[in-house]
Amino acid sequence: MAIPNLLVSVRNLAEARAAVDGGCDRLDVKEPDHGALGMADLAVMSEIAAFSLQIPNVRVPCSVALGEVDEFRQGSNAFVLPRGVTDIKLGPAATRTVDGWADGWRLAMDCIGAPQLETIRQVAVAYADWQQAAAPRPAEILSAAIQLGADAFLIDTWQKGSGGLRDILDRQELMRLAATAHAAGLMFALAGSLRLSDIAALVEVAPDVIAVRGAACHGESRSADVSSESVRRLKAEICAQFGPVSKAPLYARP
Repeated sequence: MAIPNLLVSVRNLAEARAAVDGGCDRLDVKEPDHGALGMADLAVMSEIAAFSLQIPNVRVPCSVALGEVDEFRQGSNAFVLPRGVTDIKLGPAATRTVDGWADGWRLAMDCIGAPQLETIRQVAVAYADWQQAAAPRPAEILSAAIQLGADAFLIDTWQKGSGGLRDILDRQELMRLAATAHAAGLMFALAGSLRLSDIAALVEVAPDVIAVRGAACHGESRSADVSSESVRRLKAEICAQFGPVSKAPLYARP
């Protein structure tokens, strides 16, 4: 039975090493001080993406956060992602309408270049606290993302420290979004200040990826450094909760 991947967001190479040492399945590069999906410097991305390619005996995909699609609507220079990046994700803050989000998404995709760009997974992000983020509802973004050919759908939170994903969206809503994403062939991921204690409640939702930052850090503080031991505990809890007695996920990851 498939078990969700554990994704750990890291801000530097030392954190990437700690996350891999703890047994994470995926790395994600972002700068927490720049917002929910704060983009790191290209040099940092390059260093961590290169590291992900050098890990012996295992493949660890490396995603990067590229900020909000509204930043591309406001004007952004084209740039080339480093080799080793496997997934890109952008948030919907300040787009207000689904048409505004779609316009920003198209512009962003036109600005991004990378070696073997066609193999990079495009991750559309919705915020559970969409009102505070001045963004469309998650269901609206998911529908538009399917139409625009996104490869994955992530639900996150925009405001950190004011309630986690499970405080904002109930399990039934998450299950409906998961079913829609899976029916369209999209990978479905959950983030948003998730903690070790939240994992058991996500079994029925059947996400393909559980993404964390704060829960993987010392003292569960997203501004602290990633801890190998914290990552190890998270991985063990995911395996225990989503093991053979758990409900089978709705979508088989490629």
